[in-house]
Amino acid sequence: MEKEYLKAKADEHLQSLIWAGVNVESDIEAGEFIGAEVAKVALARAATDGMKKAQCPKAVSDSIKASALARFGWQWDNLELPTRPVGLTPLFGKVKMWNIPTVEEVRPGIPPAPGSDEYNANVEELIHFQDNMTVEWRRIANYWQDGLGTYTPPGHWNKIAKDYIIEYKENPLRTARVFAYLNMAMMDAGISCWMQNIIITTQGQFNRYRVLKPLRARLTFLVTHQGIVCSLLLRLKY
Repeated sequence: MEKEYLKAKADEHLQSLIWAGVNVESDIEAGEFIGAEVAKVALARAATDGMKKAQCPKAVSDSIKASALARFGWQWDNLELPTRPVGLTPLFGKVKMWNIPTVEEVRPGIPPAPGSDEYNANVEELIHFQDNMTVEWRRIANYWQDGLGTYTPPGHWNKIAKDYIIEYKENPLRTARVFAYLNMAMMDAGISCWMQNIIITTQGQFNRYRVLKPLRARLTFLVTHQGIVCSLLLRLKY
């Protein structure tokens, strides 16, 4: 059903360009041809980028959990209902990036060690926010949280881009370029953040955040947003 719905919306959009006098039928046909050819290249790349292996089988996921329990005394358990049987794309950090040769070049650094001055200062700052929550802070947190049931961080940034595109009345070519660069950069950011998340988890460093369990979900999406911003800045540099 979704496929048919999206196809109908795409056809409606193309017809709107003719109705508005922006394009003629030959423009639409040429655009569809170019789009189809670009899609072939994109699909060929997607077939070899490693994404199909990012979501590992249950046996592999179970072995990762067992290894964590044996090494660190704890394991990942999904708290959703119904319970998700495996980790969410644990190998996404190995997917081929768009703009960066290897993920190691842009992977974030390891967080400060527990007990260090930097770690303690960070913990105190977060506990301060948690214990002194204001309406404005909650509004900001909810705005950027992008949790389950939302369009998540990528959708959030696409909406921000769309709003600016409309405000500055960008033409279709510039609009397509903005969305292409934006989403390539966001995918690279996601790969980098995911790789670091797996490294922190498998090296037993996740325990240090348990003191802040009520904030952990929001911190996860905050880190994702930070990664996206850094990746966008890097993309703009080039």
